[in-house]
Amino acid sequence: MSSVAPLARFNPAQPGARGMKIAATGLLVAMAATYFIARSLEPAYPWLSWVKAFAEAGMVGGLADWFAVTALFRHPLGLPIPHTAIIPRNKDRIGDALANFLKQNFLIAPVVARRMKRLDLAGAAGRFLQAPRVKKPAFAKARAGSSPTSSKASTTSAWAAS
Repeated sequence: MSSVAPLARFNPAQPGARGMKIAATGLLVAMAATYFIARSLEPAYPWLSWVKAFAEAGMVGGLADWFAVTALFRHPLGLPIPHTAIIPRNKDRIGDALANFLKQNFLIAPVVARRMKRLDLAGAAGRFLQAPRVKKPAFAKARAGSSPTSSKASTTSAWAAS
């Protein structure tokens, strides 16, 4: 059995991942705090047994979800538990199955022919040649957008200044 390379915990291409992890951890901590508060006050307030039960269910559900999602991509807590790190171990097989699915369901002659009939390549080329769009560099857009009076002159001065 080959060793699986560890995956980065956060993908920089998905900047929301860190915030989602913080929110999920915060909710798990909130459920734990609710559980322990309800447990300590339950003798005085018997109705808190319901709150305690819901908080306990929230903790169990959160931990089960964490384990399930983590187990797909890596070994939870670094332990080589069987049937974990499923995606990295099987990425070639998953890729081949996905490629076969696309080839058999989307890249068949009738589907491609139907899409090609709707495509107007000559018209698109004519519209492009008639009025091509010139894409400005990102830093020029950022500089032009930073001042309240952004105009063509300020964009030109941004180019000259850099």
